[in-house]
Amino acid sequence: MKSSIIIPWADREELATTLRANRNTLFSKAKQLIIANCSGDLSFIEQSIARAKIDDALIIDIAAPSFNKGLAINLAVSRAVGKNILLLDNDIVFGGPAAASLLQSANRSTFATPEFVVESPRRNASLRKVASISHHVEIVLADGRSAFVETSRQGFSPYSRSAPGVLCVRRERFVEAGGMNSDLAGWGWEDIDLIVRLQLLCGMRRTQRGRVKHVSNESEAPNSSQISTKAITQSKNFSLALVNYMAGDLHGTFDRDASSWVAIEERTSNSGSILLRLVPSE
Repeated sequence: MKSSIIIPWADREELATTLRANRNTLFSKAKQLIIANCSGDLSFIEQSIARAKIDDALIIDIAAPSFNKGLAINLAVSRAVGKNILLLDNDIVFGGPAAASLLQSANRSTFATPEFVVESPRRNASLRKVASISHHVEIVLADGRSAFVETSRQGFSPYSRSAPGVLCVRRERFVEAGGMNSDLAGWGWEDIDLIVRLQLLCGMRRTQRGRVKHVSNESEAPNSSQISTKAITQSKNFSLALVNYMAGDLHGTFDRDASSWVAIEERTSNSGSILLRLVPSE
């Protein structure tokens, strides 16, 4: 089944490698590739697309003051034409079998994520006696509906982590859940929030298929300050999401976001792709 692949992006150099590596294994199986530029350098996207020899992408250029992953995804989905959508982080590479398995697993009752993301080995995994450590959260509503999510996972053989940000789902079901919640800013819980709401609101189940690889950029390895910032934003986003769950508000901000941004320009970009510029409607 042909899908729309959506990459939310802002100034991450790994995009160039990801586009080249996924061109034949993933993008060839898709109906549409959308790169949602949210406050990033547009020229870098065009150069990366040209170098990867991709000539039919849709670039959505969002005039936002800073990167907002939820907003970028929602606006991209509003322009998606595939029956399924695949949300793809800009530093993830698929192998052939993983791409086919994930894209074919999504249906009206099931959404799919990879089993895990393989990282570059940091230590000798053969010396480890623990295969993995994971943390989970279960949310049960008063009416009995429930969601069970893996919030973190550290694997040691292979060295890996969980992948909530790489998700394939029917477009109609994504919209039914209200899409992403763009009120969750920063890094942390915004991906898991969608997984929670697809279960609670849409009654869907999650399946995990295939392994994907993380494109490492040693020059941008997180420092202690960035790790601390993520912990703060994740805690804040979880608190905001929990308030919504407690109030029975299980919808994202898709409708609000899609209606609050308008296209002011559509043209063929320097890379040969279609460029669509979006600005706030007010």
